[in-house]
Amino acid sequence: MIKLNIHLKITDYLFVLFMTLELLVKILANGLFFTPKAAVRDFGGLMTIFIYVTSLAFLTCMPRHVEINSFNQLLLIFRAMRPLRIYTLVPHIRRVVVELFRGFREILLVTILLVVIMFIFASVGVQIVGGKLAACNDPDVGARVCLFSSICLFHKRKTYGKFACASYLSE
Repeated sequence: MIKLNIHLKITDYLFVLFMTLELLVKILANGLFFTPKAAVRDFGGLMTIFIYVTSLAFLTCMPRHVEINSFNQLLLIFRAMRPLRIYTLVPHIRRVVVELFRGFREILLVTILLVVIMFIFASVGVQIVGGKLAACNDPDVGARVCLFSSICLFHKRKTYGKFACASYLSE
């Protein structure tokens, strides 16, 4: 169930109202198409119109329940694009996004290097500590008195006849 909170409904209505006023003033002042400062002169203007149309469509249908893979779910996904308007409203954010995408290759290479180093240290850790982690760690056990023979599996090798502590087997 969605839209049970009255505050969220009011916020949606206010968002669409203010966006309607903003687009109306922009279109009346600068025109919609084919002018030097048109509302739809680049991708940012097209995205603003798209966000407005999807928000208006969602307000008109305003579902109480959204089924999986339905048109209403698609409208909810498109509503998640609202914060992208910052990209069109603040020019400095554009530079940040462009630089982030320029540096994506270097970020990817550093991530790959980090994963390789983690794999190397994980392999070294398994070689150093392997076989020692299956010891009895119960502090109450003073003398290591073995109770019975059990099959213990270490590193996918079956070693038969190993004795195991009772507290280790109960975990």
